[in-house]
Amino acid sequence: MGKQYYDKNWDTTGYAGDDDKTLYDKDWNVVGHVSDDGKTIYDKNWSVVEHVSDDGKTTYDKNWSVVGHISGHTEGKDEEWAYEHYAELLNLYPNKWVAIVDKKVVAVSDGSGEILEEARAKTAKDHIAMVFIEDGSHVY
Repeated sequence: MGKQYYDKNWDTTGYAGDDDKTLYDKDWNVVGHVSDDGKTIYDKNWSVVEHVSDDGKTTYDKNWSVVGHISGHTEGKDEEWAYEHYAELLNLYPNKWVAIVDKKVVAVSDGSGEILEEARAKTAKDHIAMVFIEDGSHVY
């Protein structure tokens, strides 16, 4: 999985594929694309819907109002840790969402919505890495 996308309130809206060019919603349906230079976000019909800041951390609508954020920065290290420890996490949390802060699992849930609130309540952090621990039984 590539970068994680958030709205203005840091609620997860979707993910980028490993190539960071294809955008998916929380259910892994294709919803858009990112330009080769990473500065423009398109819907699945290739119409411009958002722009990305020069530092790659903030997204803007067509009028340049802030509409969201992109991970791969603060919480990226926690996502990297999750993928490095995926086998362990799979044994403990198959087909569950896990929230990770400072390389520790802080919340586990069946749904991505509940886990974010729980993790924020436990850690008082806004930026939470969330990873779905897929056991391979789902058909997409």
